[in-house]
Amino acid sequence: MNASREKAVWKETLNTISVLFNQGAMEGFEGLELNNYLLDRINAQKVCKVSANSQGCFAFEEVNERGVNLQNGASISGLHGGHWPADNFHVDVNGANGPNVMGKDRMTLTVCLNLACGYPTRKIVGYVEPLSNSSVSVELYRSIYQ
Repeated sequence: MNASREKAVWKETLNTISVLFNQGAMEGFEGLELNNYLLDRINAQKVCKVSANSQGCFAFEEVNERGVNLQNGASISGLHGGHWPADNFHVDVNGANGPNVMGKDRMTLTVCLNLACGYPTRKIVGYVEPLSNSSVSVELYRSIYQ
């Protein structure tokens, strides 16, 4: 995938995730229900609601976490059950294709699932941002929008 196509896929994927989480939050969904809202509405080639690995979605290290393979070739994994105020999940812009390196074609994002979350910069349910303690994710996120 060339650099301009990769940037376009990143933007499309990040926008889709952000819009769906925000819409779900605006409709009153929190926690597990907010993650389910995303999984039920995302335009995906494959949705794995139990285990990305065992159900055939490309995953990172997660063994029993949910994920999706998107139509544009990107994959999302690590969608937990929503038991915490915030949820970290992973996006790979080109799925199983290499290099599969954090900060290159992968990043970790966090979404605020309820108002108890404290570390996203804005305490807004459904707000998505790069995981603040992952410098490679923050730098990759910034480079996409430069």
